[in-house]
Amino acid sequence: MDYEEFEKDLPVLERGKWTLGLDHIRDLMAVFDNPQDKLPTVHIAGTNGKGSTASMIARTLQLAGYKVGLYTSPSLVSFNERIRINGENIADEKLRAMKDYMKEKLAGTKIQCSEFELFTAMAWLIFYHEGCDIIVLEVGLGGRLDATNLVKSPLVSVITKIALDHENILGHTISEIAKEKAGIIKYYTPVVVYPYPKEAIEVLSATAERQGAPLKTIDTESIENIHPENRQQVFTYKGENYHLNLLGKHQVLNACLAIEALAEIKRAGFNVELKQIKEGLQTVSWPGRFEWVHQDPEIIIDGSHNLDGVRAMRHAVEDYFPNIPRLGITGMLRDKDVYRMLGEVVHLFDEIVTITPDSDRAMTASELTKATHMVTGLQKVNTYTAQNNEDAMAYARRWADQQEGDCLICVFGSLYLVGELRELVFESFEADK
Repeated sequence: MDYEEFEKDLPVLERGKWTLGLDHIRDLMAVFDNPQDKLPTVHIAGTNGKGSTASMIARTLQLAGYKVGLYTSPSLVSFNERIRINGENIADEKLRAMKDYMKEKLAGTKIQCSEFELFTAMAWLIFYHEGCDIIVLEVGLGGRLDATNLVKSPLVSVITKIALDHENILGHTISEIAKEKAGIIKYYTPVVVYPYPKEAIEVLSATAERQGAPLKTIDTESIENIHPENRQQVFTYKGENYHLNLLGKHQVLNACLAIEALAEIKRAGFNVELKQIKEGLQTVSWPGRFEWVHQDPEIIIDGSHNLDGVRAMRHAVEDYFPNIPRLGITGMLRDKDVYRMLGEVVHLFDEIVTITPDSDRAMTASELTKATHMVTGLQKVNTYTAQNNEDAMAYARRWADQQEGDCLICVFGSLYLVGELRELVFESFEADK
């Protein structure tokens, strides 16, 4: 299902006319007798790593025998990806049936909501009607005023790495942004937090203390022996060995965060064993996040779209693909920290292909090419300004054919771009899905 079909005949406010806050979602869920209050919930906020951490927790709980609802955003290809039960995207027919139900119940009311508020309401309703045992709920934006924060008493709150992003809404410093994320910490509810940065931990710790919420973070000194093995990575945490199906050292920290959150879920009465955690990490899938989709040539698709995410991508590329030719394919939104993001990675690549993502906030490919040259200064990097996605893929194909031996193509810079290009990459390079 696409967004236009979803929104048709539902009371969606025009973009630009909605504000963050819980009033609309509170009124909306009251119409449906507040199903969110009847669903055991793991609530996850943070700047980077929310979806990865959520997917690890959800996968493990599924392996433990529970029916697990997973709500994430944004989607890469279709709206259905946002609502998953036991790893499967919700089917179109179930979305349409729930939309009809919502339309009928909301007829004659004065309720109007943002698109995201309606998405969230639909997710709660589907999870409730499908009989989910537990749900993993990812914050859309911030935390304190996010629609998902209508949840009163989650089993555990999880806060992943906090970094600069959406500064015009959440604040211009780590501390200001952390205050918004800390809004999901509830009275006497355990909270598990990412160990960095220090400014964020200070804010989260102070909030947890005020709320009487037991706070736990990762024991970073107990993380050892991180190394790649085939197309996974292996690490040791608190004496136990794990295989992780997500790449990059930042994902090891996210995995440890998931391990600690699962310990809290077990304390809440859910039967989760170590063998299920290990299998969950080894078999988890989270498309578009440093996803290794092809060999010969090597192709990585990464949805990094802020400075911290791009930096993590750079480290992962250096770790996994040293000393080989590299081509970057990138498109970015103009409201991101474009110049610093480019500065972080531009010399990682021998050539860079620029694309215009499908968004009204997109920087054009030609603008991005100019920005790339401004960042590199005298140390020029070869660039190609693609006319469209197909042109970019054709150029990448030609470039790869000209290389001798191993080479890397890396798509990054925007989740919009990753969503657009992922299927095209499979088609162009006949990758195994």
